[in-house]
Order: sequence, then structure tokens, then C-alpha cells
Amino acid sequence: MATIFMTISRGGTARNLLQSDCFSALKASGNTLVIIAPANESQTFQKLCDAPNVHLEKMVELPWRWTDRMLVGIHKGLIYNKSTIFRDKFGIYDPKEGSMLKYWMRKIFISPFSKSKSLKRLARKIDKVVAPARHYDEIFSKYKPDVLFSTSMIEDQEVEIMKQAEAHNVPIIAMPKTWDNPSKINLRVKPNKVIVWGDYSKDEVMKYSAINEKNIEVCGIPQFDAYRNIDLIDTREDFCAKWGFDPNKKIIVFGSEGRITPQDKDIAEQIATWVKDGDIENAQLFVRPHFMYPEDLKKFKNIESQENVKVDNSWNRIDGFRDNWDYSMKQISHFANLMVHADLMITTGSTLSIDAAATDTPVINIYFDTPDPKPFNESIRRWYTSEHYTHVLKTGAVSLAHSMDELKEYTKRYLKTPSIRQQQRKNLIEEFGYKNDGKSAQRIASAVLDFISEGNGIAAQSSVMNVSDINKIKRHEAEQRTKETQSR
Repeated sequence: MATIFMTISRGGTARNLLQSDCFSALKASGNTLVIIAPANESQTFQKLCDAPNVHLEKMVELPWRWTDRMLVGIHKGLIYNKSTIFRDKFGIYDPKEGSMLKYWMRKIFISPFSKSKSLKRLARKIDKVVAPARHYDEIFSKYKPDVLFSTSMIEDQEVEIMKQAEAHNVPIIAMPKTWDNPSKINLRVKPNKVIVWGDYSKDEVMKYSAINEKNIEVCGIPQFDAYRNIDLIDTREDFCAKWGFDPNKKIIVFGSEGRITPQDKDIAEQIATWVKDGDIENAQLFVRPHFMYPEDLKKFKNIESQENVKVDNSWNRIDGFRDNWDYSMKQISHFANLMVHADLMITTGSTLSIDAAATDTPVINIYFDTPDPKPFNESIRRWYTSEHYTHVLKTGAVSLAHSMDELKEYTKRYLKTPSIRQQQRKNLIEEFGYKNDGKSAQRIASAVLDFISEGNGIAAQSSVMNVSDINKIKRHEAEQRTKETQSR
């Protein structure tokens, strides 16, 4: 049997892979699974990972050497796209971070080299020599892993583990944490195989990190599996009863983007007023704050007690990871139900647009400032120029509201005729998420297990998943989920 090292550096990844059929299949394979995570001492995380063939080890966050800073600068410098132009011109959170000098310097002197695959490969070779692995040798010697499964391949914490795997000649299968990661940096360590969500990410891995197409496998978006899991989805009546909603009224979900969209307060309050005054008939508003920003809830204090308005307060920050992500089944079930029962999603250039499309929910994106228009470098409109989101807009799945009046008009139109842009939403999911069939996590596990058996010196039977064992594990996990969701 094989020994698999698996990295989990973020709570969001714990949600996607450990609270899914991916983990069930890996456990049922009979192989030894060593999970390396910063939350290895957390009781919540230990309970999630508890199984006879699963071991936990500590993921550390090492201080960067000057060589790391230099090399990361080189790897990022080898990427030139709409997102790098965005950062150079506008900064991220503060327009003062932007610099036209930086923009022109990169455009003239760096962009010509960004297309060179040879330079990207050379950068990795230099990285290997100049900044060798400096940690994890002990656990590699202890367990002698047959494969490393890196679940967030650009994360600095995971790069160190990938470097150690390379030093120990351990094959690497890796995946980006999310859909927008491959366009940010040339991979510091080249995996033997890369798992991606959809064709969009596949093209980016090939383009920006010079990875051969034959070494990339498309598997789908694992967190979308929950939308197809009938064990997690309540009836509309039950979902509405939990939140004090009327199941006969339309549910408008407004998704905040936290720090980058202070105007969310104005937008949510205006929608709440339309609902209250009957300008938007037979509707109710559910506000979803951005939980990565604890202060975001305060934006919506003025409307949280209003009739037909609910502000999501279901999130619990879980310690152990940088993102403090709530990876509980209770939260997964809640969010899946919200997406399934929503009749309209309103947000600003967010991944929520793709979540909504996965459940065929119409999407409106905010493309205007409040209370007054702003210069483009300070405007919310600038966020739509990023590499990944321009591709979302190209699919035509999202309507851009250029004013409050247009937002009201689109809202009325979609609530009346939700089938508008239905095919475009389907196209969006096919491009970014492959198959929306509830089996993405299973495909990821199969990709890992097939990788073990197909040429890495391990007997093929070590990767064969025993269906009976998987079903037993899944039944046990379903029982645990039922207990958790009953406590909601």
C-alpha cells in the first residue's frame, strides 16, 4: 500500500476536500494518508481527520529568506496579463498603490519575456538551487511517502513541502486552491501532474507555468458537489422556516465583497427599501456578508431588523488556518441551501457569480459607484478588468447594472423570467467547472489514486477504491452530517 502526503493549508481547502467524497475515497483506498496542516493540533480538525489510516503533521510558516523574496518577484514578473496590468495601474485596495511608471516599465521591459516557456522553466531551476528546501526532512524520512498531493500549489507554506518532495524524489500531484490562482505566478516547483477545476484553469496552467497539457487533468469544482447532495438540501419550506422567510416569496441574495466594496451598505439598503415599499413585489432579501472581514457585518446594521430582510449570521470563525474558514458541515449545508433556494444573486465581481450559475440562479453584478461616480482608478468598475473576471463576463452569464435604476430593472426582469441567460450560465460552468454533476471530489480522488498506480513504482491495486468501504464511510459521514444539521 502507498503512503500519501496531503497538504491542507487553508480552511477553505479543508471544506472542499476533507468534507467531501475526495477524503472518503482516499481513506477507503486503504493507503496511509498523512495530512500536513497548520491546524493539526486543533480538536475540530483532529475530529474531522480521525481515521485509523490517517496521521496528522504540522505545517509551519517559515520566514522568507531574501532569496525567496527575489525569486517570488521573478516568478510573478514572468506573468503578464490583465490582472498584472490592473495591479500596476490601480493597486489592490488603495489607488495609491498603483503606479503608471511601474505599468510602463513592466509593459516595455518585462512583458516580452513573459511568453517564454524556457524562462519559466529556467526560473524553476534557479529557484531549486538558490532556495533549497529547509524543513520537513524529518517527516519525509519518517514516513517515506510515495506521493505528495499538494492542494494549493502556489501557497508559500506548500511550496516548502513541494521543494522537500522534490529533494526526496517524491512525485508530486498538485492543484490550485481556486480558479484565479494559476494566473498569478509561475509555479516555483513543477508538479508531475496538475489537477484543475475546468478548461479555463487548464489553459492558464499551460500558458503561465509552461506545464504540458498531457500532465493536466480536469476534474471540476469540489465545493459545488454539495449543491447536488440531496442529504444536505432542505425543502424550500424548511429552509425558509429556519430563517423566517415566506417560501412563496422570491429570495434575493446580496453578496458583499467586504473591504473592497464599502458601497455594499448603500446597495443593500436600497434593495431593502424596494422590497419594503413594494417596488420589487413579492420578494425578500438575504444579505451575505464577506466573512473574511469580521467587520463586514456592521455594514448592514440599519436593515438587519427590517421585515423581509435577513443578514447571515451563521458563520463561525474556526482557528487553525490563516483564513479562519468555517469548514463545518453545518456551514456547508447552509450555503448549499442558500444557493439552491436563491432566486437571484446580486454581487460585485465575485466568485459568488459562479456559485449562483452552478444552481442556475440569475446573476447581476454591480458596475457603478455610490453615492457618486468615481474616477476609474478608484471605481468599483476597475475590478472587472482582472484576468479571470473578464473571462466570466465574456460568457454573457452575468448582467452588469450600470445604475440603481438599471439594477431595479434587471431585478424585476430576472424575478419574473429566471430563464434569461440560462444557456450562458451553463456555458460559464462548463468553462470554469467542467461537469456540474456532484462528482468532482470523486474525480479528484481518482486522479490522485490513478497517479499513484500509473508509473510511480507502486502496485496498481493500492489505488483501487473498494466501493463497499467507501459507502460505509459515506454512510457514517452522512449520519454525522445529519446530527450536525439537526442542531442548526
